Amino acid sequence: GIARRDQETPHEYAKRLGQAVPDGNEQLGELTSLYTSVRYGDRSPEDKQLGNVNSLWQIIKGLLQRIEGDQQGKP
Repeated sequence: GIARRDQETPHEYAKRLGQAVPDGNEQLGELTSLYTSVRYGDRSPEDKQLGNVNSLWQIIKGLLQRIEGDQQGKP
């Protein structure tokens, strides 16, 4: 429900997401750093990084789903 805007960099998007899920700021920062290093650094992720990315994403996804559920429960 919080889509990236066309003009946003990955770090700007992570900052905006962090405002919605402050409990996930650390994970968002790590995930964004890993993403930008692979996406713009012309390198492949290491196997241990892939496992870390999946763990980080699951945490962030859970936080976002919790917020979405809270918003659906509002009158």
